[in-house]
Amino acid sequence: MSRRRRHRALDMLPLLDVFMVILFVFATIQEREAHVSTEEAASLRDELAQARAQLTAAERRGQEDRAARARAEAEAARTESEQLATARRELADAESAERRARMEAKRAREAVDQLRARVTEQLAAVGQSEDVVRRQDVLSKLLHQFTVFEIDITGADSGERVVNHCCYRTDPFVEAWSSCGVVPAESEALREWVRQGGGGLEDVLRRTRGGNAMTIIRQDEVSTFDLRLSLKVLLQERFADHEIYDGGISIDRVRCDGGAAQ
Repeated sequence: MSRRRRHRALDMLPLLDVFMVILFVFATIQEREAHVSTEEAASLRDELAQARAQLTAAERRGQEDRAARARAEAEAARTESEQLATARRELADAESAERRARMEAKRAREAVDQLRARVTEQLAAVGQSEDVVRRQDVLSKLLHQFTVFEIDITGADSGERVVNHCCYRTDPFVEAWSSCGVVPAESEALREWVRQGGGGLEDVLRRTRGGNAMTIIRQDEVSTFDLRLSLKVLLQERFADHEIYDGGISIDRVRCDGGAAQ
């Protein structure tokens, strides 16, 4: 019996070898699986890190975009506020200018009324007919609506050439005339003279009552021939809203050093 048991023990050796091989194979497989799992885990960690980096970058871009939008909205609000403030200032200035213009217009109307009353009294004192006084009253009312400018060119012959003196007045009821210098006779020089302001005429002719204005240009016989017509054309180009009339040849010689017409 002892021989049988020893014989059976010897028969288990091949099975042990097989078991060892199987265990080795299993160990190898597990090692490979563990290696693969480690690589996959590393890959997953890398992907997770990339995803986190992308998320962080996206959040940063989102924050930057929100900050940029907030700055743009703040800038737009500031610009709108400044524009609103500017518009309010301009409106206030315009209202103030309108009030001043109304006050000036009121003072002008009062001055004309006073002048008309004085003229009426003077005409009545010298025995003028009531019809003349009535026409004078109509003229005064017209001057409430229209500004009338008179320009008179008086020539002075120095022997070598004619010097054309310019005078103007803005109220037919006032005898005093103001000087607007010397009017050049040559066409180009005359055009340049007008372009430079015409001896103050340009500023004066812009003082109208609501744009209603008429200008009458006359000259005497000594002044350069038809100089008034050349001046009329140039002034009409610059003052399209004026009615500019040719007053022809003036008989009276005007003195415009602040004195009266003669």
